[in-house]
Amino acid sequence: MIKKRTNKGLLKLIGIEFELLSSSSSNVIGLFLLSSLSLIFVVLLTFLSIEYAFEYIFHNFFIDLFLSIFISYLFGNIYVFLIHTISKDTVSKNIKKRFLSLSNISRIGFVIFIAFIISKPIEVYLLQKQIDPVVESYKLKIINKSNNVFQGLYAEKFKFIDNEIYSVKMENDARMIEQSPKLISLIKKKNQYEEELQNLIINNQNEILNSNFFITKIKILSSSFILSWVICIIIIIVFLMPVYFLYKINSNHDYYINKSNYERNLIDDEYINFKKEYSKIFLKKYGIQVSYYETYLDHPYKTLKKSQTSKDQSDFINKYFSI
Repeated sequence: MIKKRTNKGLLKLIGIEFELLSSSSSNVIGLFLLSSLSLIFVVLLTFLSIEYAFEYIFHNFFIDLFLSIFISYLFGNIYVFLIHTISKDTVSKNIKKRFLSLSNISRIGFVIFIAFIISKPIEVYLLQKQIDPVVESYKLKIINKSNNVFQGLYAEKFKFIDNEIYSVKMENDARMIEQSPKLISLIKKKNQYEEELQNLIINNQNEILNSNFFITKIKILSSSFILSWVICIIIIIVFLMPVYFLYKINSNHDYYINKSNYERNLIDDEYINFKKEYSKIFLKKYGIQVSYYETYLDHPYKTLKKSQTSKDQSDFINKYFSI
């Protein structure tokens, strides 16, 4: 009983009607369950990837957890929706739908796009030891470059003060030079600039060294590590597995035949009720016996259009306004 409920819950994830499946041969239930389990694995993988990325960004456990659950739930629902819309059409019998149709290709492309995004934090986690030395070297290059920029910014200030100090020394007697208020002020200003420069260099260095450079890690991995692309391809394959398991099952299987009959009967019954209600409304409001006009031979599926019944506009008006 517990196993049956578990299987029923798993199959509902991929839009499988358990009652219809139980009334048909069960030789494909394993593929359906594999599709459901791979779907759960994909959602779990999405959560772990997003949580790891947000840990780098926010550094707060509760914010990381909340946003990870929310984004994973959002991604999971989009993914499940795509899986459902990619699944086989069991209603339109007159139209042969290919797997590689434009609509399916666009949906699969979006699944691959999601997988590509989710793979990036996982690549950073799995290749952490290989990427850390490269990033540390990159940080040192940035520190040296920024230090040169800072020193260049203050070079003009130091040059101006040194010139002013030289002028004061030249204008004053050697015995009185140390007591010159202007000289004291200039030296104090120079010391202030030196202190500002040192603080700027130290703060910048600490900021860079303490930063995780998460986006930089992703860029370096994508550009310099072939193994990161191997991981990315594996994750994309994992994301496509539920689709593969669903499409591996033949469309002529008992389950799809039963599902097709069930859905078509449901649609046909609703359409018949609609036409009856349509006629009742005209009879009640206008006292006219009218039938719903159908432009297709296979209403409500609309795959076989009737030949033109009205020659022109006047023929149409005479036919329907002469009632």
